[in-house]
Amino acid sequence: MNTTLEVATMLSHPDMIEADGPVPATSIEINVLPQHTPRLVIDSDREIRFWRREYPANPAFNASLPFERYMPAIQLGISTYLSAPHADGDALDAQLRSRCERMRDTHGIEWHEVAELTRAVVSRCRIGKVAQA
Repeated sequence: MNTTLEVATMLSHPDMIEADGPVPATSIEINVLPQHTPRLVIDSDREIRFWRREYPANPAFNASLPFERYMPAIQLGISTYLSAPHADGDALDAQLRSRCERMRDTHGIEWHEVAELTRAVVSRCRIGKVAQA
């Protein structure tokens, strides 16, 4: 682990690494987790299949829109859970809304359209209905 920390320290100071010039710190991202931190793994393909089956009858979806329109919201729910598995209530809503607003231009999704769905995805992840390791 010391080696990893040394590399991370070096990368955070690009002037410490010479290779035809400094290496920008943004070129590599290193996440160092304490040993006691459990790693959460979600099978996103399995989750998308689950939500595709739920699509016709689930009130979180507007059946007049194609399912593909909701895939970014499902992925948003999964990634939000993975980055903040203990967030709930107002803190969770604030994270989901903020991340959704950043996706608006790219995916054309609006918070009011997907709020219920993203909360349901996080809830499903939280109660362990998905594959975790």
